[in-house]
Amino acid sequence: MNIQNIKIFIFIFIIFLSNASNVYSESLLEEEINEDAAAEELDKKNLSSYGQELKILIEIKTKIINGNLSDAQQDLLKFKTRARMLNVVRYKYLAIIHFIKGEYESALNILRSSIFLSSVQYKKNCLIIVQSLMFLHRIEEAQKEFSICYRNTHQYSINDFLWVKSLISFISIEKKDSLIKDFDLNASTDEELKIWLKLGLYLNREEIIVSALEGVHDDFYKDKKIRELLGFMYYRLKDKKMAQNFLDGINSANRENILGNIVLEDKKFEIAYGYFQLALKKKINSLNAVERAVPLAWILKKWEEGQLLTKKLPKKIEKRVERLSLLTAFDVRRGNFKEAKENLIKLEGILNGSLPREINILFAYTSLMLDDYDRFRKYSEMACRQYDALACTNILSYLLWPDLNKMIKGGKTSYEDSEITMENIKKTPELDKLDEDVFINQQDIEELDNKLFQLKF
Repeated sequence: MNIQNIKIFIFIFIIFLSNASNVYSESLLEEEINEDAAAEELDKKNLSSYGQELKILIEIKTKIINGNLSDAQQDLLKFKTRARMLNVVRYKYLAIIHFIKGEYESALNILRSSIFLSSVQYKKNCLIIVQSLMFLHRIEEAQKEFSICYRNTHQYSINDFLWVKSLISFISIEKKDSLIKDFDLNASTDEELKIWLKLGLYLNREEIIVSALEGVHDDFYKDKKIRELLGFMYYRLKDKKMAQNFLDGINSANRENILGNIVLEDKKFEIAYGYFQLALKKKINSLNAVERAVPLAWILKKWEEGQLLTKKLPKKIEKRVERLSLLTAFDVRRGNFKEAKENLIKLEGILNGSLPREINILFAYTSLMLDDYDRFRKYSEMACRQYDALACTNILSYLLWPDLNKMIKGGKTSYEDSEITMENIKKTPELDKLDEDVFINQQDIEELDNKLFQLKF
């Protein structure tokens, strides 16, 4: 199970127990809890006059659950209210969005701000704090935080926080297989079984899990979520048939992603693309589906769809070059050269002028299509110095044919790379002969040679 799936699982779990503060001692929490609860109850009674604002927050919550994080975040930043409790909810939702997007430091900064100082709020949000610290690899701090969080929230958990405990143990012990092998399969609830299966996927211990399931009662396989997890396990184990059997009859984004991966391995690109599109309909922010659908859109020449998919990729600073490059490539294929040029200028600024060869090639071609010959020469020369032979040829071509861009825009079809073979060339109808200027008539040369021959002999 990848990190994104873990974060989504944690988010669903935390949605029922949420909101945060600085670390409290257990005794301080016990002293303040009654006072905080009474104050919060009073705030809730005063919310009756904020019906419209409550409605907006409900809509924002729906967007978060459906994975539409960007719109939800924009709505929260615009949201204004005088109600303290609504502001608490507002900032809590912002923290959750940062957490799901992997911006753990931002989530911690919000949850440890003054608005979340009450013990009641700490109990609602401490699990998000613990998980953020774990993902930031602040292990000792996460362990201490969980110790306090557990003492104040364990009564709300239906499985004694098995998942969080397991992750804490995973990052702090050496013999990690014991977390899987020592699990009592027969004395566990369905919820605990699901967590155990997810932990097995996260730790890449699929073989241990599958062997432990031998002889288990048939009722175990009736739960669709358990079957989905087992389908994922058998896919990891390269048993495609068993994976498809377990996924049969399940309606989820994960199911579509797994089936898409299976047919993708058989190079059935169109079918795989369809599965990933179905996954995105069921879960709008499925990163697995987006990352696989983008290259397939390129292969299948779905330029517009590919660009829309690229825009769904996370806007992470460390990935902005890749994201802008993809958007530019799709713009070029769609003929949107002005938009492509804007992105290329942004890329040049980000990379301080040190562009990789592929970007120089894109910039040269875009400039040629926009009749910007200075940039065309500049970026062709840069690509040529990076050992791109075609770029070197383009420079010479431009010197020979100043109207090179008009020739390219002429609308004549060109060969695909796969079509340029000796067999295809032999089958090509006779090409029109090239016009040439005759400076010396060949017949005159032949007559002159003939006369010289007669004079000599």
